[in-house]
Amino acid sequence: MSTTRETSTNEFTPNARLPWLLWIAGLVALVGGPSMGCAPSRQIGVRADYQHRVVSRIGVAPFYSRSTFSLPRKRLDHLLEVAQQRAVTWLRERGFDVVAPTPLRRQLAAQKRWVDFERRIQGLALAEAFEGAGARDAQPREMTFVRQLRREGALESRFLLLAELLYHTATTCHVTLSSSPLHIVDGEPSSEAPRCLVTHLQARLLDTQTGETLWFNRRLRETYTDPSHPRRASRAHVRTLVDDVLGGADGLRTLRPSNGDRSRSETSSSSSHRLRAP
Repeated sequence: MSTTRETSTNEFTPNARLPWLLWIAGLVALVGGPSMGCAPSRQIGVRADYQHRVVSRIGVAPFYSRSTFSLPRKRLDHLLEVAQQRAVTWLRERGFDVVAPTPLRRQLAAQKRWVDFERRIQGLALAEAFEGAGARDAQPREMTFVRQLRREGALESRFLLLAELLYHTATTCHVTLSSSPLHIVDGEPSSEAPRCLVTHLQARLLDTQTGETLWFNRRLRETYTDPSHPRRASRAHVRTLVDDVLGGADGLRTLRPSNGDRSRSETSSSSSHRLRAP
């Protein structure tokens, strides 16, 4: 059963097994400190000017993180892969035409722009980025860069989904109840096995023609799991967090795929069912 909790500096009591630096990083991310790029003033959800907007093709950029959280690189890459695959599936299931991360990276590489994209976009604190003041000469450089990629044809999709993994750890937790939709708790701690997964993800959808944001959201999910299947539990936890970010109360549900995208999605789904039929 899932409940929601308010984020506070007293939310978690760290267990001795949780490295101190990881604890500090997670706490800063949770309360919205600038060093983790989580500004609490940023608007959550679909922006007012884009409510019920018809959205054509969405390119999903490779998900990224600015820290390894003391995880082996291979393990972190696997978590990012699980998250971005779930995002692609979620969007396609709702009728959107999607360019997955690997083809999008190939598009950029073909134009010799992938290295620039990785350096200039995938190191950004995503909550702070792409928040222009309105006037073109005051807009952040990343907005100008994305528009330039679109004009050059390096980005074929009109809309671009970016996502940053802010924090991830598997540890033991003790919590105090509270109530905020930004913090989702699944299950309850137990004295026998209080193992929990704590992950914080944020995402932003851009119009590459203007560099403007259609939507921004973030969620922290805390899941109490069966310690006998840690890898399986971790994958399920990350997939559910992606669903929270994309499909929750502040998710993308008010945006609509174009009729052509929906038709292609339904045709693809129908073909898939036919292939699986005995």
